[in-house]
Amino acid sequence: MGVVRCPVECPGCKGKITLRLGVGMDARQPFFYVCGDCKAATKGALLLDSTKEGPTTEVELEAGHILDSFDGCTQTIHLNPEIPSVADAPDFSHPGGSAFIFHFQNLGPERMQFWEHQVQEFEHFVRNGWPALKRLTAYYLNSDWPRFDKAVPELVEGMPEIKEQWRREDVIHQLYDHAFLVLLALGPPHYPEMKLEWNALWDSTRPNWRAMTAFAAREAGTGGFHQLQRDVFHLLEQFTDLRRTLAAGFLLDMYPPGKEKERDGLRMFRDDFPMLRDFYIQAFEKCHRGLRYVIGAVNAEARGNENAFPAWPSKPFSRPDKVLKNLDEFEKLVNANKRLWLKTLPKWDNVWDEFFDRSFRNDIGHASVRHQLSDGVLVRDDDPPQPYLDFVRRAARVGNPILMLLNVLKILCIYANPGATP
Repeated sequence: MGVVRCPVECPGCKGKITLRLGVGMDARQPFFYVCGDCKAATKGALLLDSTKEGPTTEVELEAGHILDSFDGCTQTIHLNPEIPSVADAPDFSHPGGSAFIFHFQNLGPERMQFWEHQVQEFEHFVRNGWPALKRLTAYYLNSDWPRFDKAVPELVEGMPEIKEQWRREDVIHQLYDHAFLVLLALGPPHYPEMKLEWNALWDSTRPNWRAMTAFAAREAGTGGFHQLQRDVFHLLEQFTDLRRTLAAGFLLDMYPPGKEKERDGLRMFRDDFPMLRDFYIQAFEKCHRGLRYVIGAVNAEARGNENAFPAWPSKPFSRPDKVLKNLDEFEKLVNANKRLWLKTLPKWDNVWDEFFDRSFRNDIGHASVRHQLSDGVLVRDDDPPQPYLDFVRRAARVGNPILMLLNVLKILCIYANPGATP
């Protein structure tokens, strides 16, 4: 929408600064800036108010003052609360003087326009369809089928009357797919490829088909299964709340080969680290917990029994490599050893480590990582600092295994129903 210029005084050193703030989509856009002299960070927000006469803006600061004129300003800081930007670009004539143009030039028009279109599509969904989908999810989780059946036509035009339970399982997950693939489409097709490999197991012509459906029926009725369902839906709600920061991660992951170095000097002047940290830890734990249902299905398909484990696919961490006795023993494994069993699903195995970094998860899980606003890095106790934007990019990719886990649970729910024929 443009740029707002605002003269401010640094509360620490009284230096006078011109802020150039990119205007985004939210009515309130939080940001922070770092003074070029004292290196202290100040938080604020850009407020956008749309009226019949046109949009008006206001800047709110937690400290320091907004000045009446630009006289005496000795530095200019260019920020965008939604798009990674070059902080020290003083005006449009310098590289990075516009965050949008910077990415447009480095990504190329097709990629940048695709990113912008997908982000706007997701925003349209959040503002229009998301409240209704959350209500439908509550009816689904509470097995409130009269309200569920009544609410579905509001979201799916021309939806016929639902008569079979498995169709209820299918329709809500199709709605989540349709909504969240808008953003996931900005990255590599990890989710579609994982889904294709998983769904291929569920073929009624396979010799151990009855063992697979019996496994689904046993698992889908347990308390642990239902709790994980609730947790996964909650993760997608967190994903939605973090969409501004995650969209920036998708943008940076779209850089073509040969252009990656252009990202090195960029900063994200929106601090969502506490929320992003909690989201990442929960996604890490829930997705590894969900491997019980993935590996159980693999065992049932291959050997006719979800508890029939073969030899370890590779040497486990810090434990004997004795053959596992059953799925309950698998569930008690540390996440690093659960992950080894994904070698039985090559497409999952190829991409899992793009989503989850075990070492970094351990660091942030022990609260030993903080976002150092002054230079845009995550400071770790025993490891070198990591650029905050590297974490943002990884967190954006986590949408793939979350949506995949939702699909895993959906398939078990469907085939737990006798006579299901999706």
